[in-house]
Amino acid sequence: TPTVPEEPRDPRLPSPSKLRRFRLDRTLMSAAVEAAGSAEFYTEESLLHRLSLMKHPAVRVALDKLWSAANFDDSDAVIDKKEYLVMHRKLALALDPTVLPAEWEQAVQDDWLRDVDGMEETGIDREKFDWCWFELADLWTESMEAETYANFLTDLQQVIAQPKKEQGVSAAEMAIEGA
Repeated sequence: TPTVPEEPRDPRLPSPSKLRRFRLDRTLMSAAVEAAGSAEFYTEESLLHRLSLMKHPAVRVALDKLWSAANFDDSDAVIDKKEYLVMHRKLALALDPTVLPAEWEQAVQDDWLRDVDGMEETGIDREKFDWCWFELADLWTESMEAETYANFLTDLQQVIAQPKKEQGVSAAEMAIEGA
């Protein structure tokens, strides 16, 4: 059978599965968003613009710092479940200090399964990690400006991470360790 050639993928966009999830989230939120008056965030043009922010240098720097902080086991290139649990707990408390332990335990299990995207045994690689943090910034910011996303990510990193204790490491490098 002849194959239909695929259209070249826009390099500004994430993988097709992530884009579908982003668009699905947009569809599910559209009614609530329209009622709140933020519909301009969910046009196709705005969606493409927001996705392009992931490649912006300031956002990349913030994601690099978060990766360095979260992957405190330097022997691998993934966020395993142990690292994820520590990061998620600190993140949950930073975003909502009133979250109860039972609520967090349910949320972390749900989020882990969603974030590993069917690859629970291998953990979260760098691409998935960046996508997860980018989605978080996209949900928690009220702007479509790269600096707003980068500031949100940097502010969170500074709240949930401590400076690394290794010699010769600049104070800007952080680690998310301990519970």
